[in-house]
Amino acid sequence: MKPTSSSLSRSPETKTKLAEKPPVSPLLDDDAVRTKYDISPQAKLIYTDGSSLNQDPNSISAGAGVFFAKDDPRNISTRVPEVDQSRGCAELFAVFKGLETVYLNRSELEEREIIVLSDYQSGVDELSKRLRGDESKRCRRYKELFEDILAWVEGLGVREQVEVTFKYVPGHRGILGNMAADRPAREGAKKITE
Repeated sequence: MKPTSSSLSRSPETKTKLAEKPPVSPLLDDDAVRTKYDISPQAKLIYTDGSSLNQDPNSISAGAGVFFAKDDPRNISTRVPEVDQSRGCAELFAVFKGLETVYLNRSELEEREIIVLSDYQSGVDELSKRLRGDESKRCRRYKELFEDILAWVEGLGVREQVEVTFKYVPGHRGILGNMAADRPAREGAKKITE
C-alpha cells in the first residue's frame, strides 16, 4: 500500500519538536574547566588532541595538537612521524609533545602542577595507571610512547619538583581548550611528514 500525503503529514506538535534544535553545551573556558573538574587555580592546563585522517590504511595520516594558551608560541601543530598513523598514536604523541615542550622550556615554568587534558580516555586511564605503578597488559601497542611520556613526567618531577596529572575531558563538548587543540591536530595530519 502506497502512503498517502495525509499519512505523511505531521502533527503541529511533531513539527515543533523537529524544528527545535538540541540543547547546545555551554562553552567552557579554563576557569569553568577548573571548577567542573576540580582543578587547582594554580595548576598549568595543557590541552592535547590527536587526529587521524583518511581511514584508508594506504593513505592514513595523523596529526597532534597541543594548546597552552591563546597566541602562546608553545602551541603545537605537527604531523605524527611514527609508522603508526592511528588516532590513538596521534593522541599519545600530542601528550608527548606537550610534556617535551614543557620540559625543554622548564626555566620559564612557574607552576608546580601540570594537568594534561585529553579526550583520549583509554590513554588517560593507562597513563594514570602507569603513574601509580600499575602496568596494564592491554596497551602494549603504544608501550614505547607510554614510556617516553612517563620519562618526561619523571624528569619534570625529579628535576623540577613538578607534579603531572592526566585528566580526561570529553571532546567536541564545548571545552574551548580542547577545541583549540583539535584544530592544530587536524592541520598537523594534513602536513607532509616532518
